[in-house]
Parts: sequence; structure tokens; C-alpha cells
Amino acid sequence: MLKSATLHNRCPHRRHLDIRRLTNQRSLLERIEQRLTPYWPARPVRFNRSPLVSFTFDDFCHSAWSTGAPILDAAGFRGTYYAASTFAPNNLADTTPFGTVDGIRYYDLDDLVELHRSDHEIGCHTAGHRRVSRLSSAELTDSLDTNARFLHEVLGERLRLDSFAYPQGFANARTKRLCAARFQSCRGTLAGINSGWFDLAQLKAVALNERFAIADLQRYLDQLSRRGGWLILFGHEVEPEPSKWGCTPKLLSAVVDAVARSGFEVDTVGRVAASFRA
Repeated sequence: MLKSATLHNRCPHRRHLDIRRLTNQRSLLERIEQRLTPYWPARPVRFNRSPLVSFTFDDFCHSAWSTGAPILDAAGFRGTYYAASTFAPNNLADTTPFGTVDGIRYYDLDDLVELHRSDHEIGCHTAGHRRVSRLSSAELTDSLDTNARFLHEVLGERLRLDSFAYPQGFANARTKRLCAARFQSCRGTLAGINSGWFDLAQLKAVALNERFAIADLQRYLDQLSRRGGWLILFGHEVEPEPSKWGCTPKLLSAVVDAVARSGFEVDTVGRVAASFRA
């Protein structure tokens, strides 16, 4: 037994494989959990309105505001920007937060101030941008409080943060209940339209990224026409050469034009979610 343990300790390659295996198993369990969590709704509501569309952006990249917002504004649309304090300039100078995309410029404090003064919405994305399913309830509460304090300090007033997005889309039943008690809505990343009975604590959304095509959008718009529902689109940066998470200005413009032609109502996540709680 001692000999086996000694050999194991002398083999860093084997230790590395063990760590990688455990990491892969953890990731697999999280993905299974992510798929199962919607079956335990925390805030179920019934869709009873004409079709709706919302545009959202995770992590609040600079280009999502400087390039994306004017595209939305030109159509008379408003979006929801989920901000995490870890991506603030001062914090990025000291650390590389989990989920940081290399080469992407995140928001400036001036962007945050301009966003607050606009009719677009600021949403919460936690302070540290870590998967909430990996946080204890106390850690998650502290992260949400820290993000709220950061926004208060920058903007000079306490915001009513109604909308939340799970970092990387991961949640479990425990963290979903906690977030549902604090926010009017919580958005995930599982693809689909919110229709029939749906969960405000784990809203479905469709990614605007390198794999998205206008043909995909048209299928969703056709489904809205036939069955009704709320389509939420989520993106990252808006740049000519985006990461796999972002989209080009050309694609966003095409999506906005197609949604405008559909005639469906477009509004922020916060305002739409409030209409289901009235």
C-alpha cells in the first residue's frame, strides 16, 4: 500500500490525469444538472400576450454598447446589458476573471454611466462571473451584494436590479431559488422560446454567435407567429472579427431588421418580465 502511494506521488503525469478526469466529471454533472433544473420551476408564469422579442448582451463588452446599442437605437429597440464588476477596468488590471475572452475589450466606466442614462437596462451578472452552481449560498449572496455595491459606487445611486443572467448559463435548483427570490427574472442559455407555462427564474434564450444564421432567426420568428411566446436573443461583443461568443455588426443589423419587419413588440427583459407579474 505504501509502495503504491509512493509511486503515485512520484508520477505528476498521473496526478494531472486524475485532476483532469475529476474536472471533466464535474463539468458533465453540471451540464446534466443544467438540463434537469428547468423541470423544477421557481417562478412559473403563463404566456398570455402577443409575441415579444428581447435583445440582451452578457458581460457588457465595450462593442456591445458602442456598436450594438446604436444598431438597436436606429430601430427604436432597447436592450438589456448584464454587467459583472469583475470586468471593470480596475479589476481587469489586477486579475483575469473566469470566462474572460482574450482580445475582447470590456466596458469602460463611462459606458456604464451612459447606459444608466439611456433607456436601455442594466442587469446583474454577479460580481465574479463564476458559475453560480459552484458557489455556496453565502458566496452567491455576497457576489450579488458586491455587484450591487459596485454599481452604486459608480453611478452614485442605488439601482433596482430586476434582471439577472446566470454566468455561462449554469444554475441548479438551490441557486435558482435564491436568485428567483432576489430578481424579477433570471435568464439562462438553454435555447428556445418562452411560451405556454415558462419559468421567469430560468428564461430560455438564443445565442447570437458565430453559429447563428438568419435562417435560424426566421424559424424562431415563424414559430412566434404560429404559437406566440417571448424570444430572447443574447450576444457578447459586436465586432467585425468577433470571438466564437460574439457576432458581427452586419449580423446584428440583419437580425434587428428582420425583427423590425416582423412587427413584434421589442423591449428590455425587465419591462417584459414586469408585465407577467402585474
